[in-house]
Amino acid sequence: WTLEGVAKADSFAANAKTIFGVAHAADYFAKVYFTTAGLLEAKVQDSAGTVTTLTSATTFVIATRYAWQVVRDGTSLTLRVNTATEDSDTMADLDCKSPGGSLYIGRDNAGLYFDGVIDFVRLFTTAKADQTYGKIRLVAPRSEDVLFDYVMEANVTGGGTYIEDRSRFENHAALSGAPSETTGLCAQTEPVSGFVTWPDENAKQRSAMFAGRELYLQDLVR
Repeated sequence: WTLEGVAKADSFAANAKTIFGVAHAADYFAKVYFTTAGLLEAKVQDSAGTVTTLTSATTFVIATRYAWQVVRDGTSLTLRVNTATEDSDTMADLDCKSPGGSLYIGRDNAGLYFDGVIDFVRLFTTAKADQTYGKIRLVAPRSEDVLFDYVMEANVTGGGTYIEDRSRFENHAALSGAPSETTGLCAQTEPVSGFVTWPDENAKQRSAMFAGRELYLQDLVR
């Protein structure tokens, strides 16, 4: 799997550094946060409760945009930031720990909020080989390998009370605390260069879209 996002911290204080967490002190599959020293850390936990920690080799600074990525490929773990591999390690050949509570973006289990800007956080069922598209929003967020894709913009029609999950699962997130609006951090999404639909041999409608130098194949839902 690949967990990734884009964030800019305004503080590395102990109570203001979590980017991704879980509403449980011990039962989580992954956590991502800045340390007070300006390092980026990711903790990945297996079903036996063993935690593997990835720590960036680079010391980061506040008020700067960082695209981060945590990848599990079999038993291999990789942490990347702004296309550079910051750390790698291995873990047991086990499933990850089931979360003991809701997933949090910009908050830890103690109710402390991230001080800064988070543009998006997303999770794939595939192991990404690089961060070619790490700073742009997904062109096709409903692709089969996308488990969730939260672009951190409050839904207008819902009174600004939730954040839309753009994946096919549509598990929208409730807002908590008092987040404020600011300028986005992402780069412009690469344009769609082609789109075609056709019926396959089973009379099922199929579609293909060419965007950002990638091909996206989809079934059309009627």
